[in-house]
Formats: sequence, C-alpha cells, structure tokens
Amino acid sequence: MLAVMPKPFFLKVFSAVIGFCAAVSGCTSLPPASVLESVQFTVKGRLGVRNGAETFSSSFYWVQANDRFQIELWGPLGQGRTRMVGSEQNVTVYAANGEVYVDPDSASAMRRWLGFSVPIDALRSWIQGRQAPGYPTQELTRDERGDLRNLRQLGWVLVFSDYGLQEHTRRVPGRISASQAGVTVTLVPKDWTFSSTFQ
Repeated sequence: MLAVMPKPFFLKVFSAVIGFCAAVSGCTSLPPASVLESVQFTVKGRLGVRNGAETFSSSFYWVQANDRFQIELWGPLGQGRTRMVGSEQNVTVYAANGEVYVDPDSASAMRRWLGFSVPIDALRSWIQGRQAPGYPTQELTRDERGDLRNLRQLGWVLVFSDYGLQEHTRRVPGRISASQAGVTVTLVPKDWTFSSTFQ
C-alpha cells in the first residue's frame, strides 16, 4: 500500500505547496460544502509527514460526500494551494503551479502528490477515530471511555489521542499518527462539520 518515491519528491512537494501560484485560478479554494451533494463531513486541520530525516507540513481542508472527496493542501500564509478531487477510482490533482494530473485511483494520486499512498477510504474512518470497515484489524485497543487508541490496519500502525467533542455530541481524536515502513503521517483535525444524517 505504501510506495515511497526517491528523495527529490519532497522538493516537488515544497515547490507545489510553498511556491507561488502561477495563476489566480490555481489559488482558488474549495467550493463551499453546500455546493456538493450529500456532504457527510468537512474538516480542517494540520498535516505533518516524516520520511526518515525529511519532513513536510501543511494545512488541509477535506470535504467528504458519499464516496467522493476534495482535499486541499496549502503552506504558510495560504501559499501554494494544491487540490485532489475525485473518488477511489478517478482522481484529479490540481497542482499549485497550475498543472493538472488525472490518475486512475487515489493511491496513484497520493504517490504523485506526496510520494506515498495512504488509503483514502480507510483514512476517512481513521480521522474520525474509527477502524475502517471491510479490512482486517489487528492490535485494536480502546480506553475506558471506549475511544479507539491503537490500531493496525492495511499495514499501518495508528495511534489516536486528544479526543474531544465536536458539535457537542461527537467524540473525535485531535491527533492521529499513522506509521508504515519509515513514513509517519500525523493529522491534527480541528474544525469539523457533520451532516445531520451522517453516522
């Protein structure tokens, strides 16, 4: 599931995320959640990646609508916005430099974008502090409140912490760390909006 690209991929990421926007259209934000049909959640936060001695961080904004998603990354002061839009089977990456890539699946898009792939369909469960349905699970532990604390799925080792309430009723982790083969991805989701029909 993990595919690590050669060392220069971090240079490409920094160029895309921190570099200047080539055109105004390359800097546009995601459309409001109301534009999408059947929005299940939106979430904003911070993303950090460590691959050996190399590190990368950015802000993110994620809109999930049924099996479709839009994920946007940008660097300090809103620079270098890059978007990934699509589903598990068809993904378009809009790079900050104005280039557009079409990939057959989210794994290919993630490898192009970040140099490794995290399964998006599983990540949308993990970010909410849930095990991903339909995949074998090992080393699952919960605390006394029932919050998921540790999990191994799809070759990733996950640690969940800093749980809190969102929208007064939903307990979600404030920090998720996912590690595999020397790569560690850390998500710090902060601002959630859930559909009233999304469970």
